[in-house]
Amino acid sequence: MVLDKFDVEEIGWNGSFHSVLELFSELINYQIAPNKHRKPERFIEFEALLESSDTLSKWQESKANNVKNPVFMSFQKKYKNFNDNDLRALGMEMQENGLFLSKGQILFRGVCSENSNDNWELPVSTTLSPYIATYHALKNGYTKPIKIYVIEIKTDSTIKAVIAPFGENVEFGHEYEVLVDFKSRPKVSEEIKRGVIIFKFLSF
Repeated sequence: MVLDKFDVEEIGWNGSFHSVLELFSELINYQIAPNKHRKPERFIEFEALLESSDTLSKWQESKANNVKNPVFMSFQKKYKNFNDNDLRALGMEMQENGLFLSKGQILFRGVCSENSNDNWELPVSTTLSPYIATYHALKNGYTKPIKIYVIEIKTDSTIKAVIAPFGENVEFGHEYEVLVDFKSRPKVSEEIKRGVIIFKFLSF
């Protein structure tokens, strides 16, 4: 089964990496100093879309949920303790129970300086929320290099994912997590460095 594409045009995405760079800059400022900066209006509107989207409701109704994925349930709570063997077991579970992402789907990922799991050949945690990606990138501070990725699925029905339960009443539901089994290294379409932050536009 292929998941319907969830569009992210609400945050200004138009196929160009530069269309979301300003939003990420605003989200970084908000994450670093929430008392001095407001959450961007267009992202507030996007949060409302995440909560009300018919497409994401269909994702939640699919079989790709953590009720049928016990390794993924464990990963959500104990990901820091997962070694390569655990991640391979997770990948096997994903191949059995996961669903295919649509061509053109956009995902986000933030990697902090302490995160050693940046191996794209093992299952990778991504999100539909630019804010969550920003949070994870900056959660251990911003004095060391960190990375924020915008990821585009270029291929049709070849990449499997497990969709976490979404919603405020669900543990981790605010993260809008999409765990993806890319099984390959991405193509870097564009890279921009601003201070200690590296922005990368990737495609699979």
